[in-house]
Amino acid sequence: ENVTSKFANCGTFLKAVVLCMLWFLIISMFFRTGGDANIQQFDPFEILGMDKGSTDAQIKRAFRKLSVKWHPDRWISGTAEEQAYAE
Repeated sequence: ENVTSKFANCGTFLKAVVLCMLWFLIISMFFRTGGDANIQQFDPFEILGMDKGSTDAQIKRAFRKLSVKWHPDRWISGTAEEQAYAE
């Protein structure tokens, strides 16, 4: 029984070591990717050319207008660069 009591805390210690290693791995991956420095702001109103107070009908109209303008099928006759830009 004395031998088992010596190794009873070994499982807890092993769990703590594995947990520390996983945290180290997560933190190192975060810093390797540059953190949140590469995150770009996404503003759908800016893309649509709308104000934030626009109505649903105005938003739908602007979306349909841009979807027709930039639809890939419309750019079939364009150059390869124009087709890539449209996609």
